[in-house]
Amino acid sequence: MSSLRLSVKLLEAGFDEAQIQAMDQGQMMAAWAETVVAGKDKPPTAEVIGYDPDLERERLQFEIRKYEDQKAKKEKKPKSKKCEKKECE
Repeated sequence: MSSLRLSVKLLEAGFDEAQIQAMDQGQMMAAWAETVVAGKDKPPTAEVIGYDPDLERERLQFEIRKYEDQKAKKEKKPKSKKCEKKECE
């Protein structure tokens, strides 16, 4: 790994910039190895939001009502101008 890439990785892992600048390639490699062994090389994971079945059920019921309302509006709407005058029957 290049010195630049090592320094970026060490910065991401929480090392101080002055501390990294004082290190040579071998010291940076050793520090990175210790970081990997300690498990500090991975970025912090975002908290996973759980699945809420009740909320999903409510969302689904809302979508069904919305669909049924749109369907009812389409059925009430006349097909053409002729149908408005009751000539289409």
